[in-house]
Amino acid sequence: MVERPDQLPSAAIGGNADLGRFRRALRWSTAISSVLYVSLLWNFGFDPMRPALESRGFSEFFDFQARALSRGRLDIEPGKLGIEAFVIDGREYLYFPPGPALPRLPIAAFTQRFDGSLTALSMLAAFIVLVVV
Repeated sequence: MVERPDQLPSAAIGGNADLGRFRRALRWSTAISSVLYVSLLWNFGFDPMRPALESRGFSEFFDFQARALSRGRLDIEPGKLGIEAFVIDGREYLYFPPGPALPRLPIAAFTQRFDGSLTALSMLAAFIVLVVV
């Protein structure tokens, strides 16, 4: 005999009170942390394309890496990375893996307009992936 869902105990159909509290806490903490993170990321305004610093220092590393990858190379043009470069046999390499540069490849293929401006958007995309997972 098959029981109807309304005849099952509440724990059997996901009505566990602890699970409900956990889900509510998860939703609230996600909402609050999202507001705080985006506020800090966009400098307490609506500026999704802002660089990390006004000088664009530290914001273009993955753009440089994307340009190098589009040329089929892993080494970056000399002098672009400053003290952040690993120098091996006279070539400069970024110590970060190329993963964050991969989504920038299509943009780097067509324009340099957004160089240094994609860091905040990339960080927001990574945060969204983290929240969903």
